[in-house]
Amino acid sequence: MNHLKMLRLYVGLSLIAILVMGFLSTWMNPKDPNLDITEIVFLLIGILFLTATFFSEKIKKNSELLLFGYLWVISAGAFFSLMQQHYNSMLLIAVLMMYFIISQILPSLNHLKIYMVAIELELILFLFISDDFKKTVYAFVVFILASTIIYLATGKRLQMITKYQETENALRVMVQEKNLYERAVRDVGTGVIIADALVSGFPIIYVNDAFTSITGYTSEEVMGRSCKFLQGKDTKEEHREQIRTALNHHSKVQLEILNYRKNHEPFWNELVITPLKDEAGITTHFIGLQTDVTKRQQLMQSEQQSRDMLERVLRDLKDAVIVMRPDQLQLQPVMMNAAAQAIFTSLDRSILPQLDAYKELIFSIMSGNEAIEQEIQLQVDEGIRSYRVVISRLNELVMLTFNDITIHKESEHQLVMNKIDLEHRNQAKDQFMQMLSQEFRTPLNAMIDIAREQEHGVFTSEEKLKLKYSSEHLLFLIDRFLDYSAMENGELHIAALPFNLHELVLEASDKYRSDIENKLLDFRVKVEQLPNILVLGDSQRVMQIVDTLLDNAMKFTQQGHIEIVAAVRPHRELGKLWFMLTIKDTGVGISEEMADDIFQPFFQLDAASPREYEGMGFGLAFSRRLTETLGGTISYQSRLGEGTTFVMKLPVTPASPEDSKARLDRKLSILLAEDNIDNRNLFLAFVKKMNCSVDVAVNGFEAVKAFTEGSYDMVFMDIQMPLMDGYEATRLIRTWELSEGFEQTAIIALTAHAFEEHRRASYEAGCTDFLEKPIFMDQLFQMIRRYGFGSARESGGERDVWTTD
Repeated sequence: MNHLKMLRLYVGLSLIAILVMGFLSTWMNPKDPNLDITEIVFLLIGILFLTATFFSEKIKKNSELLLFGYLWVISAGAFFSLMQQHYNSMLLIAVLMMYFIISQILPSLNHLKIYMVAIELELILFLFISDDFKKTVYAFVVFILASTIIYLATGKRLQMITKYQETENALRVMVQEKNLYERAVRDVGTGVIIADALVSGFPIIYVNDAFTSITGYTSEEVMGRSCKFLQGKDTKEEHREQIRTALNHHSKVQLEILNYRKNHEPFWNELVITPLKDEAGITTHFIGLQTDVTKRQQLMQSEQQSRDMLERVLRDLKDAVIVMRPDQLQLQPVMMNAAAQAIFTSLDRSILPQLDAYKELIFSIMSGNEAIEQEIQLQVDEGIRSYRVVISRLNELVMLTFNDITIHKESEHQLVMNKIDLEHRNQAKDQFMQMLSQEFRTPLNAMIDIAREQEHGVFTSEEKLKLKYSSEHLLFLIDRFLDYSAMENGELHIAALPFNLHELVLEASDKYRSDIENKLLDFRVKVEQLPNILVLGDSQRVMQIVDTLLDNAMKFTQQGHIEIVAAVRPHRELGKLWFMLTIKDTGVGISEEMADDIFQPFFQLDAASPREYEGMGFGLAFSRRLTETLGGTISYQSRLGEGTTFVMKLPVTPASPEDSKARLDRKLSILLAEDNIDNRNLFLAFVKKMNCSVDVAVNGFEAVKAFTEGSYDMVFMDIQMPLMDGYEATRLIRTWELSEGFEQTAIIALTAHAFEEHRRASYEAGCTDFLEKPIFMDQLFQMIRRYGFGSARESGGERDVWTTD
């Protein structure tokens, strides 16, 4: 019974009690038959309160509190009314009866205690307003004793009631939870299977409706059976083994396995098996949860097939493809094909810096659907390559397709350069034809004029000389033009006849001497290092090269001097020599802008005024091609306004073994690298008595420069020198000799240190031998005898090559 009904019940009972007490009071006091005013007031209050319990929501919500309050008020009214009539025994009986009734309806001991205290407070209050204090105290004591007895008797009952109510509530909750679990297991969409873990084979003892819906088996058909009846021929053995292992070891397992329904239809089952243990930790049951994921598997297989197909397409695609995910203004690489790996190597963060410059462009595709095409450049294998990139959107991803257009770009660039080069060549050919016409007309006009004058008389000596020069010059131009055309077509004939190098150089210098001296230029010819021997080769072609170099030197030098230095150096190949020809001038020089053009055909230093310097403009181009055809090289050094130095290097073969030794019939050329003046003077005093020439360098830099520009048979290298020491200078000389193809020249180390480590360091630097300071004449002579000529060593003995006073 709830509190609201109890409130209505006891309000009704109180109204009946008031009426009964009223009639009882009238019966006991016949002199006053009317109801007491107090009884009337409480009667009206009770009627109104009872009525309100049916209509007032506030009273319905607070019925328990109002019940206690109403009983307290009624008991107070009963006290007051009975005391006025002096029915003390009746008062005590009424109060005890009221207390007993309350003790029966109160739900707990706490409520009973509260109500007992409230009644006692009423009795204490009436002690002060009662006329008969002794009777009131007597009633109060009796009430205390009686209520204590009632409390003790009622308290045990209330405790039992309380425990019963708690137990009932707990059972009610357990029943509700059990019903909830049963409904959840029964109605859940996931199949639930419970198997007995204590019985062999782990038979099924429960399945829910979802299991029967998924598999098609009823619960009666599967009870007592093992779950493996759902497996079939295509169920993977590894999945079977996973389940067996989990059951045998009482462990949890989760997998997707292929099972079969009752109608033999396969389906993919996402299975989770969990062991259930009791309080002792013993596995008593296995619970399995299964979900039909066939559609998901089909979607995954379809997606995998699509991905495999896409990967095959991308793998076979020659264009590089990268798929990236834009994430918070960052690019996250997802995949790339094999062609892309050649560009970016791997899908790590290292590819991002190369694409940072195009990040804004890549992110812009996410706001639209149209693909964007852009040409970009990337660093690949230490080189720059050009790509045409197509950026397209794939849902939340971005795909970049790189088409390598480097060759196309290079072809376009090459076409442009070819066009420019062709235009330059056409322009140069036009200039060449103009110059050729002018060059041919000059001797032809002279010859025509002389022929016309011949009609009136005989040739004078001056006319004969002019005719001879004009015809020879015309023949030279025609020969040079025909030779260049033949060389361009690979048809130039190279002879291999003996000729004298010494005589060839002298002949070329004599040819130009008068013209050079007529320009008031100083003409120097140094052939001391050139042996007077016969070599095999094409003297006409060599003379063409020498003529071109001398002609250019004379043409572009207006003041100063022109110098020819001719020499030979040992060749690394046995039986050969290097013919070295250096032509220096103090002419106009060549600017750095024209450095790459002077060996181009039809090139002129001043194309705007081509007739300032006569010539057809392909002399150097012809000479270089001809030198390379003969196996040599032409190089030059120049400064604008200071002059130019051309160096020709040709391999020559002596006509006979005896001629290869003719180099011994000249002075020995020595380079001395020494910074101490006293040591230099002592060395020069020693070699003064020999048939030797000596050049001096005061540091390593000067020694290297002198050696690479001159020709020496021996080098005496001081180790301790300023700016560059002898070790470093020797290493540089050996490197230069190797690059030029020269045989190593003897380098003798000069040092005051006689320790073994210094001797070893000299040899490691490339020195041939070692000479300690101070230097004595006999030691120096012996060293020169030993290393004076490489050819002397080759002949198997030594030979005196100097004279002494």
